[in-house]
Amino acid sequence: MLLLFKSGSYWSNSKRKQIVIGISFTMHKYSIIIPSLNEEKFLPGVLKNIKKFTEMVEIIVSDGGSTDNTINIAEKLGVKVCRSKKGKGVQMNRAAKSSNG
Repeated sequence: MLLLFKSGSYWSNSKRKQIVIGISFTMHKYSIIIPSLNEEKFLPGVLKNIKKFTEMVEIIVSDGGSTDNTINIAEKLGVKVCRSKKGKGVQMNRAAKSSNG
């Protein structure tokens, strides 16, 4: 959590009054879940584009049993990988359970 304070003063009825304004911001963490199945051809470009535009997110590749190099590519690019049974819903739920965002 980030707290910012601004102090200032103003005059009212010939008396100087001091005010302090406090604003709080909660830093949210978001997770991007990418279900995958044999996506070695497209995954590097997708991950690089996501990382280009978003730095404060957790990226999770949820793999449904790829037989190609998908998992190795995701791990080399530094994203979280979780394995699950094949099926978009199953993969999304598995990744959501392991997410921190």
